[in-house]
Amino acid sequence: MRIPSTPVKYWFACAPGDLARVGGIAVISGRSVHQSTLFDFEGNTFAERLSGDLHWDRIDKLAKEYDDEEDAHREHLPSNPFPIIKRSREGLESTHPAFIALKKAVTPILAQQVRRLEAQLKAAPAQESDETRRRLQDLGNVLGDYWKKKNEELIDPDDGGSGSGENTAPLRIVPPRKRIDPGETASFSVEALHETIAPPEPVTLTVVANEPAECVAKLSTQALELAADPDDSRRYHGTFRVGAGDCFGEVLIEAVCGDDRAELDVNIAHPSPIDVPSALQFSQDQYTVRPKKQKSVIVQAPTYLVEQHGKGVSLRVSSADFTLKKRQLQLKLRPDKLFYEAATAVGATRLGAKAKLTAEQDKLVAVTRLHVADEEKRPKISIELTSIDSPQRAQVETQDGGLLIKINATHSSIKRYLGPHPQYADQNTPLARVMMGEVAGKELVAYFLKRFYLGTEIQIDQLEWKRVREEATLMRQVHEVMLSNSEVRASQHLARTEKGATPEVA
Repeated sequence: MRIPSTPVKYWFACAPGDLARVGGIAVISGRSVHQSTLFDFEGNTFAERLSGDLHWDRIDKLAKEYDDEEDAHREHLPSNPFPIIKRSREGLESTHPAFIALKKAVTPILAQQVRRLEAQLKAAPAQESDETRRRLQDLGNVLGDYWKKKNEELIDPDDGGSGSGENTAPLRIVPPRKRIDPGETASFSVEALHETIAPPEPVTLTVVANEPAECVAKLSTQALELAADPDDSRRYHGTFRVGAGDCFGEVLIEAVCGDDRAELDVNIAHPSPIDVPSALQFSQDQYTVRPKKQKSVIVQAPTYLVEQHGKGVSLRVSSADFTLKKRQLQLKLRPDKLFYEAATAVGATRLGAKAKLTAEQDKLVAVTRLHVADEEKRPKISIELTSIDSPQRAQVETQDGGLLIKINATHSSIKRYLGPHPQYADQNTPLARVMMGEVAGKELVAYFLKRFYLGTEIQIDQLEWKRVREEATLMRQVHEVMLSNSEVRASQHLARTEKGATPEVA
């Protein structure tokens, strides 16, 4: 039905401070306000910011025409078959042909205003409270620790960290293969499946083969005690470190727990490709030394220089903050016979210390720089609330050497806990905090698994089991940082009190 020719006057304004119902369009005829409505946009977060008047004087005429037909006992017209105003005077009849036509005419105008507001609000920066910012920073620290550990499995796909699938072996070492530099150390995990209630006996770690003999400096332990996994009574785990010597080589380490065995292959070598030096030089222009740790430094020289100037090299450092394991080195021909090199270790205790390290071979000189920094710090993971024009609940992006996790605060399953973007009026509630932690934690696990299995085929049930295993321990930590145990107890106490139950005595 067409709207009667009486003109419809309307205005819409995002003006919550006006003397009008915020989030409603007043439908007015003459001096009467019949109802406040948003038509089909009731419940829309953006439409609720609209207010205004819609003047349509034809409503009173339709009501009078119906009453006149009723009094004259005439048949009502199809365009006005029943009263447009509810008998209860609580608004207009939504099924009346005139109201349907009115809504059809008004809906495109409302839709245009809703889209405008949606674009404006989504572009507005998130208004995170100080409490939310603090919680998200703490959550970033927890996820940073997780990501630091997971990076051990992502360093090199050829090291067994990628595409290995879910391993159900009774004993395994993760990763089972790894390349490390001479003089460096690396961490490894031992995982054991144990079906009985009693914990497994300690794992014995043994270097069963190494070539040359001095390529392994030390193992952090030879008898590793395994701790129970709090989320899986069958699983036990522990960690150990392998310290490489100053030379290149291959190492095979065996782990034994009862009748179960697992092996670890360690390749102590430079990453490929190998650059053949054209002069006396260090393997790096700068070395970063961790406080109270030894760092391997390597001096290199081409064969023709060694034949001219000899194999002896002297080292000196410009600062007393650094110590050298050896100051006199003898260059040795590499097994691949490409060039000569020699290695020693440098140590330091003062964080931030800097120095020059000089190597002298007869009349030749090479210089490198030393810097003391804590490389073991967790990678920075930032988390922010934002609006994402996508059905995704969150996204992960690389940022300044770390990661940025964006939580889509306008997603339908998230905004119901936070409140409308960008104010997030409910962001400090327990439900909102737990939801943010769940979304960020699950997104980081998904990001890790995507990289872990990149370019490989894996059965869906194996992938699902891997996801469950990754989330098991991480989510416990995520929940504790977003909602502490004391806050959980307080929330539970309040819920019992509101229900009229007798609170439990702690």
